[in-house]
Amino acid sequence: MNTNKKAIVSITEMGNKFSEVSKLVDRYGSAVVLKNGLPRYLITEFQETETLQTAPAEDTAKISEKLIKRNIEVYKELAK
Repeated sequence: MNTNKKAIVSITEMGNKFSEVSKLVDRYGSAVVLKNGLPRYLITEFQETETLQTAPAEDTAKISEKLIKRNIEVYKELAK
């Protein structure tokens, strides 16, 4: 799951424009919702949640590394 930097929205946008945010998820596969300028929620397509949860043998560090690699552009954007 890669989150495009165009799919980063504020919690206000999420509340006011949910249908537009859902279109971002449809287009990019996920959206990051910021609260007070920090990533708070990750919205994904329902099928993607199964992919994220099917790693019973992986430890937390490996899962974290995988998520960072998948979302590196978002982390770079947030670091600015």
